[in-house]
Amino acid sequence: MIARVLRGIVTLVGVLAGWSLGVVMLGFNFLGGGELGRFMPFWGHLILVLTCAAVGGAVAFLLAPPLFRAVYRAAGALEQRLSATPIADLVAGALGLLVGLAVAFMLSFLANDLPVFWLSVVVKLSIYMLLGMLGMRLAVRRRSELMDYFAALRRREQERAAQAEGQKPPADKVLDTSAIIDGRIFDVVRAGFVDGRLSVPDFVLQELRHIADSPDPLRRQRGRRGLEMLENIRQELPARVHVVRRERRMGEEVDAALCRIAREEGGCVVTTDYNLNKMAGVQGVRVLNVNELAGAMRQRLLPGEQFTVQILREGREKEQGLAYLDDGTMIVIEGGRPYIGMRRQVEVTSLLQTAAGQMVFVKLV
Repeated sequence: MIARVLRGIVTLVGVLAGWSLGVVMLGFNFLGGGELGRFMPFWGHLILVLTCAAVGGAVAFLLAPPLFRAVYRAAGALEQRLSATPIADLVAGALGLLVGLAVAFMLSFLANDLPVFWLSVVVKLSIYMLLGMLGMRLAVRRRSELMDYFAALRRREQERAAQAEGQKPPADKVLDTSAIIDGRIFDVVRAGFVDGRLSVPDFVLQELRHIADSPDPLRRQRGRRGLEMLENIRQELPARVHVVRRERRMGEEVDAALCRIAREEGGCVVTTDYNLNKMAGVQGVRVLNVNELAGAMRQRLLPGEQFTVQILREGREKEQGLAYLDDGTMIVIEGGRPYIGMRRQVEVTSLLQTAAGQMVFVKLV
């Protein structure tokens, strides 16, 4: 139905174009002897105009289907091209095009003084095309800096609004690949202990997808687990998770880019990576280390405290047994080897803090 209506509109346009052509033909200078219409009676005028209108309508009617197909193909190709283009490139290109056209509009007045009209038109069109294309290409190439600028403006606006209300806005939490794969930060967010948004830079997503496509089965499993956990938290809390369309600068490493984004956004980096933790600390960027959080949340035991554990396996020393708390803390049980697989009441005798965590030494009660 829509195709028929469009074809009818194109046919009507062809009729009007043919009618206009016939009227123009009547005003042509015929062999230097005056206008063509003077040599024809009124019915001749009418026949010429109607013939031109009929021919124009017939041509438009016949050309409408291939014209529509060409337009559909061009629109489909343009849609595919735009769908494959990142939104940051589209926004930057549109802004650059507008700026280039605005500059071209101001410079085009210089061509009004040219003595030849057609030369003035050509110069104006060249200025618009050149500056419009130049502005679009420059904006796309410098899109990262543009995004940084607009992000800084948005952050300042949020800070002013928060100051007006007497509140401090919660800082964004910039996640790195290790924190996403680890996944414990998502449980902390679900529990409500972390405020603010979870920011995931797009280059971190690319690195995570690369890990998920790794030929190593273990790395592939870790990468896919990270993607699944990130997708789950995005579905559960869509307002809390957003992807930051920011790119790394030339020669910039992933850790350095994360620290830069956190510093520019006024947020903090969430990681389990020891090297990133140290780098961020040197640069003055706040860090939320999930391992440190887990260590701070471990159960605190004191000498003389009694509790029940299940002895799982034998220890390194003779007659020792090993057990674990829910947070992974190792329990060394003196004389517990004969009771492997059983639950026994134990009493804390001493504690040992190591780089890997805390070890608790107990005895049977």
